[in-house]
Amino acid sequence: MTRNLIQRIKRRLSAHDRTSILLDNFCLGTLNVLLNDSKIPVAFTASSLRPLTIQHIINDIVINQRHRVVETGSGVGTILICKAIEKYDLNVQFYSIEEDSEWIALVKSQLKMEGLNNLVKFIHAPVDPESKGKWYSTASLDTVFKEIEDVDCLVLDGPKAYQENYELARLGAVGYFKDKLGVKCSIFVDDVNRQGEKQQVQKWSNELGIDFQTKDRTYAIGSRGNSYNTYPVK
Repeated sequence: MTRNLIQRIKRRLSAHDRTSILLDNFCLGTLNVLLNDSKIPVAFTASSLRPLTIQHIINDIVINQRHRVVETGSGVGTILICKAIEKYDLNVQFYSIEEDSEWIALVKSQLKMEGLNNLVKFIHAPVDPESKGKWYSTASLDTVFKEIEDVDCLVLDGPKAYQENYELARLGAVGYFKDKLGVKCSIFVDDVNRQGEKQQVQKWSNELGIDFQTKDRTYAIGSRGNSYNTYPVK
């Protein structure tokens, strides 16, 4: 019965879907190096960055020697990046921006159980309902980022942008961070299968004059300056 169920599922999956599953399974295997001694269950959800995306980000941090990493949207990616920083003794300043204070508390508690809570600085930045597109409160961001420059890895997976009237919430990242990026940097944009994120990628490309490559339909990466190819799969 189980075999028949698997066969029915396989028949309903497109070739793209099967490829995505294979890519994520491969990257979960490589991420197991970080997960093997975990004291907590690392829970992937529909809102999480994919294993493929997380492995790509970690590869970029390690291989291209990124030192100032900023992510918007906390979660399983935060935990795994912290694990990589600890395991490989990386010289990285890591910042995580999140709109939900209760979610920050949950992720912090998980990191504390792993002894990793000192490896990331959380910034609670509620969404500003008056801002164009519903971006984070810039006053909250400025408490940390006003004087910061040379961000060399930017991961954009927040704020929430799936609800009606919030589709363009992440466009504010361009205006806020474009002058805070280093001469050499990478920008990861998640959820590029949605129209709002497609517009964000186009705006980044126009503002910085760099090309973005979409990876397996769901996220895109753009790089400025010389960098090595860090895509996890040949």
